[in-house]
Amino acid sequence: MSKKVPDFLSYCGIVGPLVYLIVLVTLGALWPGYNHVSQLMSELGGVEAPHALIMNTLGLGLLGFMFFGFALVLYDHIGTGKLSILGTGLIILSGIGLVLSAAFPCDPGCMDVTITGERHSIAAIVAAVPMSFAPIAVSSYFSRRLSIYSIITGIFIGSVSLLNMNPEYSPVQGALQRTGIGLGLLWMEVVSFKILDVSKLGASRFGVWTIKHVITPFQRWIYRSTGGRYLIVGGSRDRILLLTTKGRKSGKYRTVPVFYLRDGDQLVVCNVNPGFEHTNPWVLNLRANPVAQVQIGQEVSKYNARELTDTEVERYWIELVKLWPAYRTHYERSGKRAVFVLEPCRSNGGENNNTNARREGR
Repeated sequence: MSKKVPDFLSYCGIVGPLVYLIVLVTLGALWPGYNHVSQLMSELGGVEAPHALIMNTLGLGLLGFMFFGFALVLYDHIGTGKLSILGTGLIILSGIGLVLSAAFPCDPGCMDVTITGERHSIAAIVAAVPMSFAPIAVSSYFSRRLSIYSIITGIFIGSVSLLNMNPEYSPVQGALQRTGIGLGLLWMEVVSFKILDVSKLGASRFGVWTIKHVITPFQRWIYRSTGGRYLIVGGSRDRILLLTTKGRKSGKYRTVPVFYLRDGDQLVVCNVNPGFEHTNPWVLNLRANPVAQVQIGQEVSKYNARELTDTEVERYWIELVKLWPAYRTHYERSGKRAVFVLEPCRSNGGENNNTNARREGR
């Protein structure tokens, strides 16, 4: 991140979509009879909405300003160039449309009756249309995979927007609008995580929460779906595995993505307490039951875990910190770390660890 752009703006593309989603779901639930499938999101901030002020400030308005921050960070990351200026400019334009949409609430049912309602409709178009082109415009600055994803995202957003303009689809206009906006916000999240130094993020309290509640579930789903070919953080499956442990209390299975080192046929995994959380459940589970299931790529195997002593940990500590620099920050703060060596099971004995184990339990 360049010193020209404040560090806090790095989180705009992450926090903005999450806050908007929370506001959207909450206000929809608080308005009896509101239908997310058939009704537009703007109706939650319309003149007849019971919580319009919240939608227009914490929802549309805040998201618009988050677009500004994301655009600045993106421009700082990809550098100057005609397409860079075009792409980030389109994102800023979309943010302006969101802010204006909040400033001019829609009429009942988003049917234009007043001048304010007409202005809202124009602002909504300004907010939506640029996001069909922005991902495509900046796609050439990304890696091949992210570039393809950006192009596909732009095409899908444009396609959904065209469908939503067709009166035949008015019964599902809310669902179509949410699909288009959702694809754009998801793209913002993915690009933001790629831009952001996630290891630096992981050293902060906010970062720990984000990794635990946002990145980890998404990473787990992507890993399982693609066999580890695509990851949000970590680079490749040569650095991250899926570790499944049996819940020490519930007996159910919990799966988490974890960084690892190879030492011959053994694997080394680590968890460091950041100093403001309880011990990670997978650590407690391994201490209670050392048999674990490990997925690397598409290969799933059973391993026995052994926790290392402080003296043994020193052998791997430098390499572990290289994998995830936040380990050092957490350890300096808390003095608590748990490092395990996973050794392949050599026989068919021991507990049967179901390859379809799920993560729900502890």
